[in-house]
Amino acid sequence: MRSLNRVVMQKESRDWITSLGPETLDVLELSGKWGEKFPFRTYRALNRWKFDPCKGPMLDDAGKVVRFDLIMANQVWEHLDRPYAATRNIHRMLRSGGWFWVAVPFFAPFHGAPVDCSRWTARGLKNLLIEAGFDADRVQSHQ
Repeated sequence: MRSLNRVVMQKESRDWITSLGPETLDVLELSGKWGEKFPFRTYRALNRWKFDPCKGPMLDDAGKVVRFDLIMANQVWEHLDRPYAATRNIHRMLRSGGWFWVAVPFFAPFHGAPVDCSRWTARGLKNLLIEAGFDADRVQSHQ
């Protein structure tokens, strides 16, 4: 049975991403392929275990930070041992004016595959993003 929360979240998220002009965006998605539905300029999906944002930003072969216009993380942040470090690293990987779309459960029961570390309220998630360097005026957090 599909969660009504996810149905609403996905519709609102689709509308928001569409408003950004997806054909102009270089995108990274962590642990999912929800974003492959959009006509992004470039799209790369990585399993969260192949790139762990807690350990640092993604680097290219020359050791420079790889940058994106939009980074998407759907149902990932609750599994991170160090979400503050991961959020700072995501911030470093965004181009100027870039976006980080993160969706997390709140009422979901424990799902420890592989670990389950946290739940976020809208206010708590907003505070995490601001403390990690995101501009408070651009953070949108819904519940």
